[in-house]
Amino acid sequence: MKYGKEFKIGLVSLVILVSFIWVLNFIKGYNFFNPNDYYYAIYPTSGGLQTGRPVKINGVRVGIVSAIEFSSETLNSVTVKFEVDKDYHFSKNSIAEISQGEGLMSDVEMKIVLLPGEVMAERGDTLNSRIAGGMTDAIFGAINPIKEQLTVTLSTMDSVLKDIHSVLNDSTRENLSRSIASLSVTLKNMEGVTAHTESLLKENKAHLSTIALNTASSLEKLNSVLDTASLSRTLKDLENTMAQLNAISSKIASGEGTIGGMIYDENLYQNLSNATSSLGLLIEDIKENPKKYINVTVFGKKERTEKKIVKDSIAAERLRDRARKN
Repeated sequence: MKYGKEFKIGLVSLVILVSFIWVLNFIKGYNFFNPNDYYYAIYPTSGGLQTGRPVKINGVRVGIVSAIEFSSETLNSVTVKFEVDKDYHFSKNSIAEISQGEGLMSDVEMKIVLLPGEVMAERGDTLNSRIAGGMTDAIFGAINPIKEQLTVTLSTMDSVLKDIHSVLNDSTRENLSRSIASLSVTLKNMEGVTAHTESLLKENKAHLSTIALNTASSLEKLNSVLDTASLSRTLKDLENTMAQLNAISSKIASGEGTIGGMIYDENLYQNLSNATSSLGLLIEDIKENPKKYINVTVFGKKERTEKKIVKDSIAAERLRDRARKN
């Protein structure tokens, strides 16, 4: 049986097409001669995952995403079917995670996060699932707080600028300009004063040095005077004098000696008081009756009679009685 030329061309084309499909699927992870195990995971959204994306374990490609479809008619969840090479086994507790690739511009891929467990996952099992944010989400998560703070800061700066603009009216700006001009003049004057002071210091540097030397010499002389023996003797004599005064004061306070007796003897005080009173009465009587005590005659001294002597004695006795009563 002979085949025509067209048949041979068609057969060769079919073989090439099948080979191309097999190679393409093999590259994607399909193996017609050694079929992979397949598993399922349910997500609220596909998260950007596409069929044909790789499935990895610890960064190593172990399978491929084979199908993505809605889980129910409500369209509120998505079921993802993925295939894994039979050589790789993991527990049923492991998590099928949809996440961004390791690179910033990488597409979304599926990762199997290994978790320990006694029961191993079998062909057709549905694994636990989760959607993790990628690097882009992390960057935006870090940028969002900064963005909010920047917004608050800009709003605050805007209000501050408005307040400054309201305060800095034409009059205020004019006053501020005048103040700055006055400050500039003041600074120039201070520069002049500083320059003048510096010149004075330079001109009188020699005099200042002489004054400093004289002051040092005077201090040395004062120290030498304070350290002399005469000053020490004077201080010692003063100390002895103070000790003697303290001793005298102690004796007076204790009633010793004449002065102490005069201060603390009540009888002496009473006698002195009586004598003073008597003397005062006598002086008053002399003023009132001076003729009793002074007799002046033109022709000579008149002898005192016995009667006169008696009267004088009686008067003196009365004075003493009055003094005692007082």
